[in-house]
Amino acid sequence: MGWNMSGNKVKIEQDDFDNPLRVKLGGMRSWVLLMLVATIALNTCGTELNTRASAEFQRKQYELARRQYTLDSLRFVRSQNQK
Repeated sequence: MGWNMSGNKVKIEQDDFDNPLRVKLGGMRSWVLLMLVATIALNTCGTELNTRASAEFQRKQYELARRQYTLDSLRFVRSQNQK
């Protein structure tokens, strides 16, 4: 079975290929999109900086608590040895 399409004619119009949506951004929409992307980028960077600062603060608190525990332990041992 072969296809013989020589006798069939199909009319193709340009309207069949036109996209109803505009591809180019213009005017206000491009500025809104640009501002939206910039806002997302800045928020992401701000969140990253806050996360790093928080981690650094927690590390410093841990180090301070560790040193305080060591000092308290030494004081306790000394007080027990003096009795």
